[in-house]
Amino acid sequence: MKLHHFRDAVAIAENGSLRSAARHLGVAQPTLTRSLSELERELGAPLFERRSKGMVATPLGDAFVRRATAIISDIRRARDEFEQLRGNAAGSITIGLSIAAHLWLLPKVQSRLQAGLDVL
Repeated sequence: MKLHHFRDAVAIAENGSLRSAARHLGVAQPTLTRSLSELERELGAPLFERRSKGMVATPLGDAFVRRATAIISDIRRARDEFEQLRGNAAGSITIGLSIAAHLWLLPKVQSRLQAGLDVL
């Protein structure tokens, strides 16, 4: 099993079809089909049901996608940690605000956040 198998299965589950997943990943659809076939052959079970309007994960596919999502997140965190240890602090921040707080607070702290300064 290779990392692209995890990525591909998650993309198919999230996008609902091979075509959409291939477009999302920027790969050819036959490449994605081949990857899924390899993975299903290795696991010995189908992960998705092929339907006329896309693909739906089987119960085994649901379990695999949950685990694959966790693995991809762990790899992303490991890469981020490695970059931070090298002194290349980077990442993203997600901020959820009500519209009133958004209009009042965000403009005051946005430039400081972008510059990497303390906002407190």
